[in-house]
Amino acid sequence: IQGLDQRAYHPSRLEALFQVYAEDGGFIREEGICQLIEDLGIDETGVESLHLMYMINAEEMQISKEQFEGGLAGIKCDSVAKMRPHLRHFPMVFRADAAQFKDFYCFVFRHLREGNKKFVDVAMALEMWPLVLSGDDLPLLPRFLEFVAEFMANGEVKSITQDQWSTLLDFLGQVDSDLEGYDPAAAWPCLLDDFVEWLQAKQKQ
Repeated sequence: IQGLDQRAYHPSRLEALFQVYAEDGGFIREEGICQLIEDLGIDETGVESLHLMYMINAEEMQISKEQFEGGLAGIKCDSVAKMRPHLRHFPMVFRADAAQFKDFYCFVFRHLREGNKKFVDVAMALEMWPLVLSGDDLPLLPRFLEFVAEFMANGEVKSITQDQWSTLLDFLGQVDSDLEGYDPAAAWPCLLDDFVEWLQAKQKQ
């Protein structure tokens, strides 16, 4: 997505932009990130905020000078105004490039987890999946969310592992709403096999 803004790029402006939001210690922390999101005019609870963190490759809620300048220099952004069209362009990029979207989707997991944990809380996953995935493109997504919510309420699912998160995208892309494309011999995580059993039982009712 390089070259969306044809105005001249100045590294010194990018360095100055970092300092606008940075705190002592050389990091943009939560308050600065919230201010940047506000200045960009995007929803801090929306997918564009995740696009922003992905663009800067910030897996944690703090951004180093190296991350900020490295992420934005590559796309010639040295101002908030130049960042806006790049954020708006992400949906088009992801529709055209499935591999790029999967990279973003897997980034979201790393951004959500605490530290280097290999799981995220199931309630957080349920909140994020509808934000980053589309039920129009993935017809089984609404039923999967229903299944996870039911099992969470019963205390049977408390967290989502990194493997479950990443393979879900492949599963939803390969299996349609009548389970055509599902191979019981494939090495899906148990959560997805349990979902298929749950859905088959629902369809028989």
